[in-house]
Amino acid sequence: MALRVLTIVVLTIGGVFGLFVMVGAVGPAVYAEVDDSVGLDLVLPDQTHLPALRERSYVYAGDGTRLAVLHGEENREIVDLDDLPDHVWQAVVTAEDRRFLEHDGFDLPGISRAAVANLRARDITQGGSTITQQLAKNNFLDDSQTLQRKFAELLYAMALEEELEKEELLDRYINEVYFGAGAYGIQAAAEEYWGLDAADLEPQHSATLAGMIRAPGRYSPRGDPEGALTRRDRVLTAMASEEYLTEETAGELTETELDVIESQPDEVIEPFVVEAVKRSFLGNDAFGETRDERIELLFGGGLELHTGIELELQEVAREVIGDHFPEPVPTAAIASLEPGTGRVIAFGSAQQFTEEQYDLALQGRRQPGSAFKTFVMIEALRQGIEPDLELDGSSPHTIPIGDDRDPDWRVTNYAGRSFGDIDMVEATRRSVNTYYAQLGEQIGIGSVVDLTEELGFSSLAYGGYTGLSVAIGGLDRGVTPIEMASAYGTLGNEGVRIEPYLLERVVGGEGVIWERDGSERRVLDEHVNATAIDILEDAVEQGTGTAARVEGWEVAGKTGTTNDNYDAWFAGTTPALATAVWVGHPTENVRMEEGTGGALAAPLWGDFMSRALEGYEPTPFPDVDTGVDRIIAGEVDDDDGEEEQEQADASG
Repeated sequence: MALRVLTIVVLTIGGVFGLFVMVGAVGPAVYAEVDDSVGLDLVLPDQTHLPALRERSYVYAGDGTRLAVLHGEENREIVDLDDLPDHVWQAVVTAEDRRFLEHDGFDLPGISRAAVANLRARDITQGGSTITQQLAKNNFLDDSQTLQRKFAELLYAMALEEELEKEELLDRYINEVYFGAGAYGIQAAAEEYWGLDAADLEPQHSATLAGMIRAPGRYSPRGDPEGALTRRDRVLTAMASEEYLTEETAGELTETELDVIESQPDEVIEPFVVEAVKRSFLGNDAFGETRDERIELLFGGGLELHTGIELELQEVAREVIGDHFPEPVPTAAIASLEPGTGRVIAFGSAQQFTEEQYDLALQGRRQPGSAFKTFVMIEALRQGIEPDLELDGSSPHTIPIGDDRDPDWRVTNYAGRSFGDIDMVEATRRSVNTYYAQLGEQIGIGSVVDLTEELGFSSLAYGGYTGLSVAIGGLDRGVTPIEMASAYGTLGNEGVRIEPYLLERVVGGEGVIWERDGSERRVLDEHVNATAIDILEDAVEQGTGTAARVEGWEVAGKTGTTNDNYDAWFAGTTPALATAVWVGHPTENVRMEEGTGGALAAPLWGDFMSRALEGYEPTPFPDVDTGVDRIIAGEVDDDDGEEEQEQADASG
């Protein structure tokens, strides 16, 4: 440790006696008697950099609306002393250290009084601490009541006075000190007791808070209003004697009530969004190598966490769900994002966060039914299979597999309907299970799984099972609405995948400390993507998804219904927004009457998107000659809008 020496001369007998007691007990200083004064050469510590204070963080919506305040035990927002009325620091100095502006870190008369009292009691009963000494103790020392610790406190206080200006010390003190009720610092205290910004405090408020510093519990305006009032009035009177207030003003203020408000819980807007932001942050090792480090930064780093969520569309999502499903069950979940940016603009369900913290839109995994056929179709196109490929659409259709789970797979279509040889376009329009079962066998389910992982599906969706029933949505664990929205969003972005994001950027004290990278990756060839779009547009225009039409917009999407009508889906995209809707019972499999994707999910999707797209200029999908229009023109559509029924393996 580098040594710095400061020489002080004590001119009062009481002061000499007080310092002599401390020096004799510790011995890290030299003193010599010179006539009737004493000179002390004190070696000061050089490690006096004050550590950063823990400060609360905030979560914001896309329009800047504050969604939540995040903090641990210490609820603190740091404010600048220059932004506060003078009576704030004046009240604090009056209550805690009247000679603060004059001394060099220690108050000799105060130390002398404390030393005499301690000698008489043969114990440490008084501290005589200045504001600077309190800072020294709080930041560099423990709470032990020993002469050694008190002397070290003195040395650190003197060092702080050398390093920092008085204003800097006061600034730190008013932001550091505890005011009870979990409020650390003047800003949190002003909010806690009066619902005010610290800049709006009146002198009587400042006096109340300053009077609490010595004993926040004893002088609590809620716990002991009379004691707090008496203490406040003493501070006001003392402020007048220090000429910070006139006697007349101080007298008038002592007649006022405390007027503290009831303690208010932290307000959280969109709690599901806030919880998702927390998960995103804590799962990102850019914010710390360990989870504990990330927790400390999130709840004590004074961060601003900005999302792209649109509050108006959050409300729209809840409204349309409530309009379509006014009863608690069945219910629905919606996830929506921008294909060209990956920005998640809205997600939600009818669930109340106070009752259930499980997020159906981002975490709820359910069977996708025929909405999954889109990925079988895309993989077939990637492998060079043309959309005019004809396969047998009759029902039932048995496919010999030979494994323990599916020795012989008997596939049926909705209501047992049979078709002759049909092509990919018609099979998608009518959601023909037997066609897609054969197509999945032909291209290989493993390649479909690989494709969906490229599109952002978690391996959790399959739960280790990748049998042939996957071709018509028979997944072990299932998919989430956000995964489906993102995958269809890649189609809406011309085959280029952008990772969906909720957390857009994180701002710290020094500016932006993290921002999403916005990386893009082409997953689908432009022609393959355009062909898939054309086939899915046909499914909306004259197939099972007609209820998802949006006036003025081209829509590409697919319905999905699981075995026994347990789950209903519609997932689709426009060039501006991609959205997935799930309908069902959140905690169990319950058959829904008329519970198909076309009857339940597609109308909800159409209503949500009609309102969500009001802020976007209608744009078409790229005009690419895929040959699908010629295939459609050559077909005879004799059964418009017949809904599908997927026969996914019941255990899948």
